[in-house]
Amino acid sequence: MVKNNENKTAVSVIQSKELSLSNKHELLHTKLLDLIPPVYPLAEPIVDRLISKRHWLERSTEVFAYSIKSLEYALSPSGRLRQFFKLNLLLLCIIGAPLLIFLPLFTFASNQLVDITYNLQLCITHLLQAAVPVMILVFVLSLIVMMVKK
Repeated sequence: MVKNNENKTAVSVIQSKELSLSNKHELLHTKLLDLIPPVYPLAEPIVDRLISKRHWLERSTEVFAYSIKSLEYALSPSGRLRQFFKLNLLLLCIIGAPLLIFLPLFTFASNQLVDITYNLQLCITHLLQAAVPVMILVFVLSLIVMMVKK
C-alpha cells in the first residue's frame, strides 16, 4: 500500500513537472509570437494640398516621401512588406547586436590561444633541442666510465 502511494506521488510529481515545462514552452511561444509585428493595411498615399505653398526643400522632401509610400503601396497594399522589413530588423537587432559585442571578444580570445599554442610549441622545440646534446654527453660519459672500469 505504501509503495503504491509512493508511485502515485512520483507520477503526479512527474506530471506536474511536465505540465510546468509545457506551460513554460507555451509562454515562451506566445512571447515570441508577440514580438512579430502585426500586419496593418496601408492607406493609399496622397499628396498634400498645400505642397505648392511650401519651401522648395519641404516640397522635395514631401515628393520623395510620396514616391516611397507609392512604391510601398504598389508592392504590398496589405502591409506584408512592411511587416517583413520590421521582422527582419527585429531579428537583426536580436541576433546582430550580441554578435557585434561578442564576436570581437571571441576573435581576441582565439588569437591569444593561437599565440599560447605557438609559444608552447616553441618551448617544447627548444627543450628537445637542448635534450639532444645532453643525451649525447651522457652517452659519451657512460662510455668513458665503462672503459675506465674495464
